[in-house]
Amino acid sequence: MIRLRLLGCMLIILIAFTGCNKDNNDSTLEPVSDEAFVDVDSDEEIPYEKISMRIGLTKGTAAIGMAQLMKNTKEGTAANLYEFNIAQS
Repeated sequence: MIRLRLLGCMLIILIAFTGCNKDNNDSTLEPVSDEAFVDVDSDEEIPYEKISMRIGLTKGTAAIGMAQLMKNTKEGTAANLYEFNIAQS
């Protein structure tokens, strides 16, 4: 029984190490052209369109991470337009 468990553990470890092999040749990846990237050193103004997002969260500790985003939205300094729906848990 102990040998069977040991063999099972060894098999799991072997599968885990072969799954993390660095020699995976994935031919579905295509090279990205330089045109896809933006030059951050240029002084050219990049147009930005704010999008509207609806965010739902429950009242309490789960929503504490959204406090800064809620404040920024109320002040108008947020990057996008947010609408919050807070539910009582």
